[in-house]
Amino acid sequence: MEIRYQRRQQIGDISLELYATSTGCMISVSNYAGRYHLSISHESRMPSKREVEQSRKELLPKTKKFKLEQPYTDVNQRCTLHLLEKS
Repeated sequence: MEIRYQRRQQIGDISLELYATSTGCMISVSNYAGRYHLSISHESRMPSKREVEQSRKELLPKTKKFKLEQPYTDVNQRCTLHLLEKS
């Protein structure tokens, strides 16, 4: 899977780095209040374990530990998974 940088987006005081994958996933990475957060979603399916693992490996610091939050479907009907830095 190829991960391509798209753009930076500012939402209030949160800066997001946005990416798209060759498998159709959208990824956002932020660091708010000193903690990283990665969201990965696909329009029609849950992101695969491989997609989540590769995104974590390529886009987040290797020295940090993360937890996978429960999946949910957001208001845009996208299947989204969240990796949050452990405190």
